[in-house]
Amino acid sequence: MGIDEADDPKSIITAIGNYVDEQRVNVQQASEDDYAWLILSMAYLWGNQVCRAHKWEWVKLVYDGGESKAIVSPGHAFAVYPLLFIKELVDDPVRDSTVILLFNMLEGQVLKSQFPQSEAGEYMTLG
Repeated sequence: MGIDEADDPKSIITAIGNYVDEQRVNVQQASEDDYAWLILSMAYLWGNQVCRAHKWEWVKLVYDGGESKAIVSPGHAFAVYPLLFIKELVDDPVRDSTVILLFNMLEGQVLKSQFPQSEAGEYMTLG
């Protein structure tokens, strides 16, 4: 992908978006291991960039007897499940890719103006 962990988060997000777009076209031919690697690596890389750029954090959310890794906004009003987000994009190659768009919309001021208000600890799911 031609990125370094020290690169600017926006640059890394752009690389992730391009890579996911390239890979999801042919994902049906991928081995099970390659499919899992694509989703896991891109989800965690994407989530880490959101955390770096927007001061979100990784948490384990527990719900109705299940649990999942998520990233949450400061104050925990909003949540994104990166694994699910990337998996849904990869599994539906005709769906619009929103890797870059969602990253940009999670910026504090954009988030406040574009999404319904959510209370601290509410974990409104985005993505």
